[in-house]
Amino acid sequence: FVARSPDAFVLAEKNGRILAANRAFLDMAQIASEEVARGEPLDRWLGRPGVDVNVLSASLKRHGSVRLFSTTLRGEYGTVADVEVSAVDV
Repeated sequence: FVARSPDAFVLAEKNGRILAANRAFLDMAQIASEEVARGEPLDRWLGRPGVDVNVLSASLKRHGSVRLFSTTLRGEYGTVADVEVSAVDV
């Protein structure tokens, strides 16, 4: 389901390093393959580097989940899209 979802999905470690990402995320971030993204910090593409992912992580620690966190997604080739992020801390 997640792999074929039209919504972008990323599984990341608590430190923000990407473990897995679906095709929708890879397309939005203009990444050729999941292997390129794996192990990279999520803030390489999501939000302002060092800011938005830290705010998101802090909210996850406090509340256990976050809905509709507004930020941007930067593609490898310069595209920028407004996105909303929902996340859970497991």
